[in-house]
Parts: sequence; C-alpha cells; structure tokens
Amino acid sequence: MRSVKKDFDNPPDILQSEGCQQKIKHALHEQNQHHFSQYYYGHPNKVRQNLETLYQYKCAYCETKVTGSV
Repeated sequence: MRSVKKDFDNPPDILQSEGCQQKIKHALHEQNQHHFSQYYYGHPNKVRQNLETLYQYKCAYCETKVTGSV
C-alpha cells in the first residue's frame, strides 16, 4: 500500500459548502441508513479530478485502475 499525503487544511470549497456540511451531519446522524450522493465527492471539476490525481487514477482501497468508470 502506498502512502498518500492529503492536505486536510485546504479542502475544496464545495466540500465546505453549507449543503455538503448538512449532508455530512445527516449521514452521521442516520449512520448507515442515508443515501449517498455523488454531487459533492463526485464533482468532476472540484473534487473527483483532485482525488484521481492524488491516488494516481487507482482505487484508494484496492489500487486497481479507475479510468473509464463513472
């Protein structure tokens, strides 16, 4: 497994938005009963592109290539 350095002090603006913060609070409150939304973490120009670059276009869990998905 590779070591990945994340900048937790400078998250993308969309993850700090009121809507995203409400989704996080709702998910924590509902535990495993909430519905996942790709809007925030899957946002192609804000978060997804940064995550793909950070993880070198590989799954953060199993490290298989993720190009061509979603």
